[in-house]
This record gives sequence, C-alpha cells and structure tokens, in this order.
Amino acid sequence: MSLRRKSLDGFLWAAVEKFGNRFLTVGIFFTLANILDTEAFGLVALVNSFLAFALIFIEQGFTMAIVQRKELDELDLNSAFWGSLVLGIIFCLACFFGAPFIADYYEDQRLIPLLQVMSFSFPIGVFAGVQNALFQRELEFKVLAMRQLVATFIGGAVGIWAALNDYGVWSLIIYFLVTEVIWVALLYIRCEWKPGWGFSWAKYKSLFAFGANVMGSKFLFFSDSYFINLMIGKFLGMEMLGIYSFGEKIFVSLKDLLVNTISRVTLPIFAKLQENKKELSETFSVMVGKVSMLTFPLCAGFAAISEDITFLFFDPQWEPAIPVMIILSIATIFTLIPSYCNDLFLGVGRAFLSFNFNLVNSIVNLGLFFAFVQFGIVGVAVGFLLRMVVFSPIGLYLVSRLIPLNVPKLTSELMKGLLASALVFGVAFGLKYVQTDINYFWMGLKIVAGGGVFIGALAFLQPETFEEVKRIFFEKVLGREKLDKKREINSI
Repeated sequence: MSLRRKSLDGFLWAAVEKFGNRFLTVGIFFTLANILDTEAFGLVALVNSFLAFALIFIEQGFTMAIVQRKELDELDLNSAFWGSLVLGIIFCLACFFGAPFIADYYEDQRLIPLLQVMSFSFPIGVFAGVQNALFQRELEFKVLAMRQLVATFIGGAVGIWAALNDYGVWSLIIYFLVTEVIWVALLYIRCEWKPGWGFSWAKYKSLFAFGANVMGSKFLFFSDSYFINLMIGKFLGMEMLGIYSFGEKIFVSLKDLLVNTISRVTLPIFAKLQENKKELSETFSVMVGKVSMLTFPLCAGFAAISEDITFLFFDPQWEPAIPVMIILSIATIFTLIPSYCNDLFLGVGRAFLSFNFNLVNSIVNLGLFFAFVQFGIVGVAVGFLLRMVVFSPIGLYLVSRLIPLNVPKLTSELMKGLLASALVFGVAFGLKYVQTDINYFWMGLKIVAGGGVFIGALAFLQPETFEEVKRIFFEKVLGREKLDKKREINSI
C-alpha cells in the first residue's frame, strides 16, 4: 500500500476514533453534568491536572521517539517499557503519600482520597505505552480506534451507573479508571509485541535524547490547560474551576476532533518525508491549507450555537460557562497552526526547536493568565485566545526556516478559511436576533443555515478540496466504490 493511500486510511480511522470517542465522551459528559454539581467537576479537573503533568514525565516522550525513529529493535522497546514502568511506580508512590500536602495547599481535604486512588493509573497506563506507539508508527489507527471506543463505552456506562447511585465525585474517578484499565487490557492483548527482560542504558539514553525534548515540549504544551486549571483552583476556587472546565471540555473536544485527529497522522507522515524537503513542504502546505478550510468554519459555527446547546442540554448551573465556550471555540481555530508546526518540528527530528517554541508559548501563557485572571474565568479564556492568535504566524515563520515554505500562498489559503468562518458565524449567530425563543427548531435552523454557507464557501473558495471531500464521502461513507465494483462484476 502506498504512503498516500495508507495515510488516507490512517486519517479516516483516526477520525473514526476521535469522532466516535468524542461522541461517546460528550454523551457521557452530558449525562454526568446533569447529575453532578459544578464542584465535583472542579475537584476532578484539579486531580486530572496533577496526573497529566506526572504522566508526561512517566512517558518521557518515548511514544514520539518510537514513531520518529527509522530503525527499532527489541532492546529499544524493552528499554522504553521498563524505564517508564519504574517512573510510573515512583510517581504513584509520590502522589499517594504527597496527597495530604496538595490538599493542604488548596485547603480542601476532599482531594486526598481522590489523588490517592487516581495515582494507581500511573503504572497501569505504562502497559499500553509502547504498544500505542507501535500502532501509530505503522499508521494502524483502526486497531486504536476500535479499542478506544469499547473502553470509553464501558467506562462511561459504569461511571453513569455510579452517578445514578449517588457516588458523587467518585463517579468521575470510576469512569476514568475503568476506561483506562479496559483500554490498556485491549491494546496489550492485541499487540504482538510484549515486554521482555532486556534493558540497555545506551538504548534508553538514545531514546531519551529525543524524548527529553518531546517531554519538555509536552509539559509546556499541556500547561496551556492543566496549569491554568491548577491556578484557577487556587485563585478562583473549585466552583469556578468546574465551570471553566465545562467550557474547556467543549474546546478540548473540538480540538481533538478537528486538529488532533489529523495531527496523529501528520507526525508519522512528516517523519517518513523528513529527507525530502520539497515533498515535505508541499505536504505541509496542502494539509494546513485544506484542513483550515474544513475545520475553521466548524469551530465558528459551534461558537455561534454554544448558548443554544447549554440551555437545551444542560442544567442551568452551567450557564456561566457560555462565554467561555464561545471564546474557546474561536480559539480552536488558531490552535491548528501551532499544533501542525510542532508536529513538523518533531517529524524532522528538531525536538529542541519544538521545546523552545513551546517554552516561549508557555511563558506568554503564564503572563497572560496573571494579567487576565482578575477578570474571572472569562478573562482567562480571552488571554488564551490572544496567545493562540499571536503564535500562529510565529510557528509558520519557524517552519519556513526549515523547509522552502510558500508563506504568501499558505497565508492566502488560511485567509479563505477565516473568511468562511466569519460567514458561518455571522449567519448562525445573526439568527439569534430574530428567533423568538431558544428551542430545538432554532438551533436546527442555525445548523442548517451555517452548514449551507459552509458548503457554498468551500465549493467557491476551494473547489478542489470540495471535489475531494465529495469523492471521499461517496466512496468511504456511502460505499459507492464498492457498489460500482459489484455492478461491474454482475455485468460481466
């Protein structure tokens, strides 16, 4: 199978995983948000933020190192596994016994048992780390997609059952832990590779040389949300953190669906093309140009119906999260460029450049947080949006120093995406001023009107992309390709 064909299949299955998993996750989230209160979500958001930072150090960037490396042997994989497992156990013990000190800092003793129970996820997750990297390396996203969907479904079902039986905040903890255990078990069983007893310091150091910069970049990149959550919990309290995490959940879902879905495929592709700068440049430009036209309007459209979604599907306690949802939905548009630039840095082996890019990004993030936190959670969201707007052109400039990038042409394509976004947002949001009430009819009308404008803008501004999307839709979704082959066989 050619790289182009394998890349397309990988993207489609990555999309299946992301869209399917997000559909389930959002459904579970909808249900739990209407059962639990804002403080429960705030407590779990804080716990998850601590755990997310620790997981970055446990994984040590080995996933990216395995994906990027041209040649791998058994000793490389064993060294990565055992090094991660040792750190997983260390962090588990540190989190378990350090929980009282964290609770004292936040003046909330409810955090102690939550942190202690969740600390066991550290060593558990290690058992799927190398397997996950190997499947990504070979663009085998179908395997990842099916198992992630099963794990999410089972974990969500158990979590909802717990919430309905008055387990409170523990429902969210149960949901996360069960999902992870099922995911690890399914992936571990499916992968042919299993850890052996070999370990080499030389191999470990070689992987870590690349992984350390990835780890640093991830630490800085994830600080966008997790560090902000820790600070909101300290300065604004658990209730405000719960409301902000509600709005952020929508942002994360959009980013995961519209940016990270393709990002999972782009990194292996960039790694495979790293020796051919001309083809790499063309691939980067085509991906960013086409994806921006497809994703920007969707983010803008979601921002326009955020109020409708909140009032129609959620408890009134979440109404303060509406402006956060709108701002972060728009911010999703501007996360595309920094994300793909970061993938390219890693794909061509420039992990140190990725680290420096994210370092400056995080410093600005920290400064904007303290400048805007005085305006509450809405101010924090505005600061986040401003930073993403600034770092998009910076990312493109750095990429242009590595490969012969046609910046004016790429900028023109990005402006088409922004124009389509403005049109979609204007039409969908404009209907708000003529609607008589917030109901399903008006929300549906906004979706239909915005969708129509989106399709029209795509066909007019990027006709090649429109034809390609239409072809993929008929072949992959409606199965026309199989139907035509069947008709051809029958005619013979």
